[in-house]
Amino acid sequence: ADGRWRLSLGLLEGMQASRLQADIATYREAILSLEQDQYWSKAIDILDEAIAARLQPDEDAYRATIKVLQGAHQMAAVQRLEDEIMVSRLKA
Repeated sequence: ADGRWRLSLGLLEGMQASRLQADIATYREAILSLEQDQYWSKAIDILDEAIAARLQPDEDAYRATIKVLQGAHQMAAVQRLEDEIMVSRLKA
């Protein structure tokens, strides 16, 4: 599991360094790679990076992040993301 998240994050960082545009699916897969090792704070960082890159997280990206957060028992962060999902639905 350790190798998967390192590889995934390395790929994302390499794309950014090469000025290649990652899509939301790339960010989502990077988030999911953190699930086994429960690097929940990095999962939030990656979601925030996607937003900073002007990508609109889809529900799958939010759910992937929530899955990592739930595994780490970070319920306050889960609630924050669920609130963001609700707000984004209202805006749509």
